[in-house]
Amino acid sequence: MDGAYVIKRLQDQDTKRRFPSGEAVRSLAAQLRSRLPSHILYRVFFYHADPYRGAERHPLTGERIDFGSTGPANDHRSLLRELEISEDFAVRRGEVRFRGWRVRSKDLHLSAAESRRTLVPTDSRPVFVQKGVECGSGWTLRHSR
Repeated sequence: MDGAYVIKRLQDQDTKRRFPSGEAVRSLAAQLRSRLPSHILYRVFFYHADPYRGAERHPLTGERIDFGSTGPANDHRSLLRELEISEDFAVRRGEVRFRGWRVRSKDLHLSAAESRRTLVPTDSRPVFVQKGVECGSGWTLRHSR
């Protein structure tokens, strides 16, 4: 299972857009597994990266942001720990690297009059790249006899 995709899909399905629990991920895997009744599941591989733990300076405010201690970072680490102890799951981790800051695309397409406005901190966002997580099928199945 592609962890980032699964997390996004489960958040989109939740009316309050809460971060999914390990139970929600296991439930999704069980739903998918039920579609293959003639197969035995040995293990679900969950591919995801640990959140970025570094601290970077915001380009507009100069404020130091410790990305490793944010709520979302804690949510991701907690989910990975919970899935790691699940009997049918194997977590495959990659790493996240910081690649700088980017101005939101909507701010790049402003009219001449609008482009004179001063950028505010929320106009930029950090850019992270995930490395070392290659998804295979995500399932280890054997046809039952």
